[in-house]
Amino acid sequence: MNRRPTGPLSSRRARGSEGLRQRVSGGLPLLAGAGVLGLVIIIAIIVLASRCGGTASASPNCSGKAPNPPQGLVYASKYCVNSTNVGRTVQFLSIPLTDRSSTHGLSLYTYDGGSWKLIEPLTVSSDGLYVGNSSVVNEPKTFAVLRSSSNLQIFGTVPRNAQVSAEAQRLMTVSVPAVLSPAPDGSITGGPVNAAPGQQLATMPEIVAETSTDAQTVNSILGSAALQSTHVDRIAAAADAGAWSGVVIDYPSVDASLKANFNSFVQALATRLHASKRQLVLRLPLPRKEGNNWNEFAYDWATLAKSVDYFIMVAEHDQSIYRTRVPDAVQYLAGQVGDSHKLVLEVTPLSEQKSETGDVTTLTTLQALSIAGQITVRDPQSAFVDSDITVSAENINRDNGSGLQWTPQGVLSFNYQVSGEQRTVWVENQFSAGFKLELIELDRLGGVSVDNASNDPSIADIWPAIDQFQSTGSPPLLQPNPQALRPQWLADGQPIPDAGNRAVITWHTPAAPGPHQLSVIVSDGVMRVANTATVNVLPLPPGGRPSPTPGAAPNLRTTPTRAPTTTGR
Repeated sequence: MNRRPTGPLSSRRARGSEGLRQRVSGGLPLLAGAGVLGLVIIIAIIVLASRCGGTASASPNCSGKAPNPPQGLVYASKYCVNSTNVGRTVQFLSIPLTDRSSTHGLSLYTYDGGSWKLIEPLTVSSDGLYVGNSSVVNEPKTFAVLRSSSNLQIFGTVPRNAQVSAEAQRLMTVSVPAVLSPAPDGSITGGPVNAAPGQQLATMPEIVAETSTDAQTVNSILGSAALQSTHVDRIAAAADAGAWSGVVIDYPSVDASLKANFNSFVQALATRLHASKRQLVLRLPLPRKEGNNWNEFAYDWATLAKSVDYFIMVAEHDQSIYRTRVPDAVQYLAGQVGDSHKLVLEVTPLSEQKSETGDVTTLTTLQALSIAGQITVRDPQSAFVDSDITVSAENINRDNGSGLQWTPQGVLSFNYQVSGEQRTVWVENQFSAGFKLELIELDRLGGVSVDNASNDPSIADIWPAIDQFQSTGSPPLLQPNPQALRPQWLADGQPIPDAGNRAVITWHTPAAPGPHQLSVIVSDGVMRVANTATVNVLPLPPGGRPSPTPGAAPNLRTTPTRAPTTTGR
């Protein structure tokens, strides 16, 4: 992958974040995807903790004067200097923490040549006293555990009947089980609400009105003073009974005529929750700019901000307008709310597809890359044994669309056609997430929310980007290696000679007639998906090979699967 010196929002860097970016520019880059090379990083610091926490040999000096930590970071351990054994390979045990006020965002750093360099994000022991990760490392000369001082909140929404991913559980500060809905009588239905795993996680269930029926229920509740009072009572009682840390309200389709009613509902609910030291979080759609004015729909952000602890700003899925709409909306909302730290940026591991009519739908990464890798045999009637035939992945053929490529919007994209209709697919992953996190740094937002923190293997793992951001306070502005985006072709499980990683190739068919497996592997630089189709190779007819028949066959029926990862990039 390649490092980009600035993100698409770099023109706004005059607001003071440039120094923060330079602070980590000399560190090891975050290597992502199928070939995540974390070995060198893991192997370089975890062992010195063994010197501060309990293994053999001469201990480093941890009592000297410590240099000032980088801007946005504070010490969570002592600063130590090795006088011997620098570069020695050792087994790491643990590094004792001196500041246990927060056990999130802890990373190991080394101080060299007058600058700090990130070595590795660290995990915390079950008792919260030590950090580390079992590995073999080469001892640096200096080291310390630092953590972000920004108090970044990381919300992770866990859909119904889903399990939280291990990385989400490690990194998020708030677990949001989306298992509850409003009921017509003002009560709430659904559940159960499972307590968040781990000592450091808050549990804030989401009450979500995700269907049109739910939306009608919400509007009926808000339109009735009695139902509204019941709704507040039932939510507060459930929060008390479940010992929740708070509640997330996700009512995205409130009728604009009920704006004042929604304000009064939120104020009443916040008063009840705050009385028992619980928080209220609203997940709201972004306002829309219309000329010189902003349409907030049913949501009076300035009034709501007097009661709400955090706002989760619903993710914008149309990537063609993301880089203009979202930054503008965030700046507007910061002015309305008065405290940008109350604003939480939502990001998603789901990819998006936009039709010519402007409709945007979501896809899993597996689905998006499967569309990219649809296989076409250009002249199936000529698929005789021992012959050259043309096959293609038409949806990423630059003659037919855009190809899979990194765009100026900070996301991977390709265009393709269905029955003459042009469609655009944006493939979200940890790279695109990193570029979106830049907004949090620039506008000093209070956190990030991931709208699907489940362990679903078909969606993107965007947590490495959040991990680095939590550890350093700066987003990883990385993009995938272009070579990793090129397709790879296989026939019967073996690489096709001279395929050249192109979307259109010539395949020399086998000498044996019958069904043969043709596969193309497409990658977004992280996930690799293999589309496999069966091609029936024909025996030569009596009289020899006939002349080719012009025309192309429809896409073959393919089966997409996760392809094995590789270390090559």
